[in-house]
Parts: sequence; C-alpha cells; structure tokens
Amino acid sequence: MQEQNDAQSIRSIERKQFCWMSGYTSHFKPRWWSSPWMLHIAHIMSGSGGAIRVNDRRAVVLLCPFAHDLHVANAQKLPKKKIGGVVYPTFDASHLLWVKRFFDKDYYDVEFLKEMWNYELPHPTKPDKFWIDLLRANKGIRL
Repeated sequence: MQEQNDAQSIRSIERKQFCWMSGYTSHFKPRWWSSPWMLHIAHIMSGSGGAIRVNDRRAVVLLCPFAHDLHVANAQKLPKKKIGGVVYPTFDASHLLWVKRFFDKDYYDVEFLKEMWNYELPHPTKPDKFWIDLLRANKGIRL
C-alpha cells in the first residue's frame, strides 16, 4: 500500500478537534502547562523505530502536548511518567490504535498499519481509567 501523504487532513474532522486522549482543545491550555499549546498530529507509533513513520492519516491521531509527552513505546515497561512533579499514566500504540478506531473509523486501516509496522501490530487496548475519566470530564465522551 502506498502512503497517501494526507496526515494534515485529520485536522478537518468536524467536531473532533480535540486531543483524543485527554479531551483538551487547542483553545484550552492548562494553567500548569508552560510550553506552547496546540493540537499535534501524532504518529500512532512513538519514535522507537517500531514502525515506518509516514505522513498518512491512517497512521496518525490528534494529541495535545500533555498527552503527546506521555506517549511511550511500551506502557508496560514505562507505566508512569512525571510532568511538573506530578506522576501520570503513560500510553502506547495499543491505546492509540483503540482511540483511532473509535474517533476515525474511516481511516482505521489495519492492513496498512501492519505493513508499516516492523513487528506484529499491537492489539487495540482501551486506555487507562485516568484517560477515560479525563476525556469524559473535558468532552463528555464515554469510551
């Protein structure tokens, strides 16, 4: 399968312009966040070399900087990470596959993702309760 070079099109999804893990929007910057704040087009696979990085909507999700910082290669090996002195649960590709399927079904292409992965594609896994509760609190969405 060929790369579509359309990752930016993820920004055109009506009513889904928020972080798919936290529910934060580009218009809401938490008081405790001191860096620039905008929604990131984030690759489902973290930068660990486990997959080919492509500019394709089928391989990306929307994350806020806070969530993007907590995206790790393996959440079982690194289940928590400290930001600003507070410990938060991390998440990995398996969780992003789950939210990709939930929020962007038309671009959830398992065959394409398998082709991009350097090993077996992870099984989609529902995010940690922390993320489910945060998304519900910020957007009223129940996963």
